[in-house]
Amino acid sequence: MTDQPSEPELAPDPVPPAGYRTYPADYFRRPDADTGVPSGPGPGRATLPTARVLIALTVLVGQLWALTVAANAWLTGDLGTAWWTTAFSAVCFLVVALIWRLTPEHEH
Repeated sequence: MTDQPSEPELAPDPVPPAGYRTYPADYFRRPDADTGVPSGPGPGRATLPTARVLIALTVLVGQLWALTVAANAWLTGDLGTAWWTTAFSAVCFLVVALIWRLTPEHEH
């Protein structure tokens, strides 16, 4: 047996190394005390963001269709159809922008 003093424990670095991602203390949800399952938002809390995304994706499909029809009409010389489908695409963009603007970002 030796009576050498033990080495002190090294304290963690106050600054993480480069490329290391840090999170705020409340970033990860803590498990519920009764069930052990992380407590999340109540039912229906994700409905509004999901609806926004689904509407935006539906309008995006419409815009892609309009772009295809407009390009085909423009190349065949049907300028009336090309301008109407271009206007349809612009209205689609404005609808999505309006939906995004009018709906609240965060519900508390």
